[in-house]
Amino acid sequence: MGIELSDLVENEEVLEDELRSIAEKHNLNPVHLKEIVRYRSKGLKQSGIADKVGVSRNTVRKYISEIREMNRSDFKKLVVISSLLFGGMYFLYDMLKE
Repeated sequence: MGIELSDLVENEEVLEDELRSIAEKHNLNPVHLKEIVRYRSKGLKQSGIADKVGVSRNTVRKYISEIREMNRSDFKKLVVISSLLFGGMYFLYDMLKE
């Protein structure tokens, strides 16, 4: 049984669990992934994100690269999760163009 969209919309804990699952699957720190996605959705550039999250620009670059290389299913989940958690709808698509 898979996760239904209604499960994501109605339960923030499910969103957090899915985000954690995606991060672990891609060998990423779930806290850093969440914060990098959050600040990127607000339009911050890599150096600004690094300052806010407390990591190096290289780490931010690595995470963004990993997001770009995610399989389609994980990427779509990340788009939905970030949209629901942070209100950003299309920022991940914009990341692909950088």
